Amino acid sequence: MTRRDLFTTALAAPLTAYIYGRSLERHVLTTEKITLSLPHLEDELAGLRIIQISDLHLRPYTPPEFIAKTVQEVNALEPDIIAITGDFITRDAKDAGELADILSALKSRYGTYGVMGNHDCWHQPLKVLLELKRGGVQMLVNDGHPLLINGAPLWIGGVDSAWAGKPDLTRALPKANDIPTILLAHEPDYADEVIKADRHLIQLSGHSHGGQVRAPLWGEIVHVSWAKKYVCGHYDLGKVKLYVNRGIGCVSHPVRFACPPEITEITLAREV
Repeated sequence: MTRRDLFTTALAAPLTAYIYGRSLERHVLTTEKITLSLPHLEDELAGLRIIQISDLHLRPYTPPEFIAKTVQEVNALEPDIIAITGDFITRDAKDAGELADILSALKSRYGTYGVMGNHDCWHQPLKVLLELKRGGVQMLVNDGHPLLINGAPLWIGGVDSAWAGKPDLTRALPKANDIPTILLAHEPDYADEVIKADRHLIQLSGHSHGGQVRAPLWGEIVHVSWAKKYVCGHYDLGKVKLYVNRGIGCVSHPVRFACPPEITEITLAREV
């Protein structure tokens, strides 16, 4: 190979990757399946499935049709609980109304729960919040919701955006330490605050988009605030088990590479 051939290849490779990431990968939904365990989980809750999606970012780069396709795939998994971990919109609170109409088609046995992301908080958060509630998403802003499933307790809590809101973990957690808890928190690095609470729980987050563009043998190209430490996938942080979803939409650039949009199926198990 000549020096010119090497130079041409070096220029062509990133261009090809960009074209692939823009035209194909960002439109390909993948489903990741993981089992997470908790102590104090009663037998009646073992096998419960939580479907997580995150970072929908309706417009300008994520069209409503793709989110509608996501809703169909989530419903096909027949979830027990649906968790949406923030950044429903990108720039315009008006998009929350259209998004709420799409999300109203979600179906689960025990409810759909969501938390605000930084983009939601930056653009008329009250309007975003009200529209999502209208669409059937139970929004948890420093709040928690107790569930009783076949007589067994489960707590779904959620905190406000760590970057753009005012998170209050004490209001999102149950008073009793022995209630199995699922905590929704948009920004994954908030886990370092959650660890200080000294509670056994599962934290579900998004925000990072998994890096959105990842290089082989390198990982994510760009780190964003509040997702510099925990970027993608499962982290075992002692009493806290953190899962970071790659998200559905895109921001900054309409491209994904080695980091496709993700639906996560989380199965609960009893810790032994």
